[in-house]
Amino acid sequence: DLYRLVHGRYLAMHDPDEVELGDLQDLVTDIDHTSLEDVGGLQDVKEDIHRDIIQPMRYPEQAEEAGVRPTNGAIFHGGPGTGKTLMARAIAGETDATFYNIDMSKLLDKYVGETEEHLDKLFQHAEQQDRAIMFFDEADTSMPSRGDSDKEHTKNMTNTILKRLDGFDDQHDVVAIAATNRIEDMDEAALRSGRIDDDYEFGLPDEQAREEILDIHVNEVEERTDSEIFDDLEYE
Repeated sequence: DLYRLVHGRYLAMHDPDEVELGDLQDLVTDIDHTSLEDVGGLQDVKEDIHRDIIQPMRYPEQAEEAGVRPTNGAIFHGGPGTGKTLMARAIAGETDATFYNIDMSKLLDKYVGETEEHLDKLFQHAEQQDRAIMFFDEADTSMPSRGDSDKEHTKNMTNTILKRLDGFDDQHDVVAIAATNRIEDMDEAALRSGRIDDDYEFGLPDEQAREEILDIHVNEVEERTDSEIFDDLEYE
């Protein structure tokens, strides 16, 4: 597994055909140290994700021998602040995957009229990595129902993403994760089998989960040095 990871990183660094992202590089995190231990509560969700996504990505040969179908995509849905983004980062950290935080509001603001081209470039870049997590935050804006939109660029954007998701059938080292507070506003075609079809609901934390979340943040503060804390303070 280590050889596979290092070999993939080497190829990505030396491949003459490697896709250059330019300004899009801001959306990519090569190494994310977040882990499942950083996610408070959501115990059932974490267990399911570990079994369905993390283990097959880390040990694809064993998963294939066990007859486990690799996940092409997953949908995280629930209210705001319930840990969807943190969980996606934890998956990337647990699998040593390159993390793509595809914020459509930034793409649309910076690249008006070129959104589809840049989406293609991000997908191509992800496919060149040893492992990759493509995270679509607020997926109801990146993959909205095409029947409810009269804007051609919105339909083209959704079509581009769906076409790329179909190419994941033989690309088991790339997983798309969509997060939304309004799953009912997403295009139904995005949620069909073979695309983003693994469903995880993120509920509000109960008392035990809130205690776990508080403990995690307290430990993070205790592990930081005084100089690190003061460096974060701004003085006028």
